[in-house]
Parts: sequence; C-alpha cells; structure tokens
Amino acid sequence: MRITKRQLKEIIKEEMEQIKLQDLQPQVDAMVGVINQELEQVPEDVRGIVLQTVVAQLADMSKAGLQERELTDAEYKKKKEIAAAIKRDDPDKPDSERYAIATDAAKKLANKK
Repeated sequence: MRITKRQLKEIIKEEMEQIKLQDLQPQVDAMVGVINQELEQVPEDVRGIVLQTVVAQLADMSKAGLQERELTDAEYKKKKEIAAAIKRDDPDKPDSERYAIATDAAKKLANKK
C-alpha cells in the first residue's frame, strides 16, 4: 500500500496535534490539585512518605504504559518509507520526531488492515 503525499501530510498533522503536550496542562494541573487536596488530609509527619509512594506508583504505571511491542517486518518497512517521505518533505525535522511519527503511522496503518 502506497501512501500519497496528502495522506502523509494528514498523518503528520494528526501526530503533531497529539504531541502538543501543553494542551494537556489543564488536566495535569487538575490531577496535581487532587493529589494536593488528598495530601492535606494526611498527617504532616507522614506526608513525605505518602507522596513518595504515590510518585513511585505513578512511575510504575507510566512504565507499564510505555512498554511497546516490536514492529512486524511489514510495519518496519512501512516505517522506513514514511520516515524517508517525511525527510524528503521536511528535511529540517529532527530524526527523533520523524521516526516517532513514522512508527506510530506504520502501526496505525497495520491496524487498519
């Protein structure tokens, strides 16, 4: 399956929208607010311990969410094609960003089949 330039631009646009982390700042602030409210109910002498435990649990949850599967051969080939197309269209884009977009797009295309 070949990707047209229009499709590639749409994929890149979608990925860039997802990357905008500052759009998530209100949700982050709300979650921090909830944690602060809950911590106020914990005795001061154990707040540090409770907070460290919460941070450790959140870190574990984050690590579990970041576990990615290996790409199939077809996905890997598609990733290379997409990355090359991105480089051709936007040679100044950093490699890390280019490959992140290409990996995600290759996985999405595989899921559509």
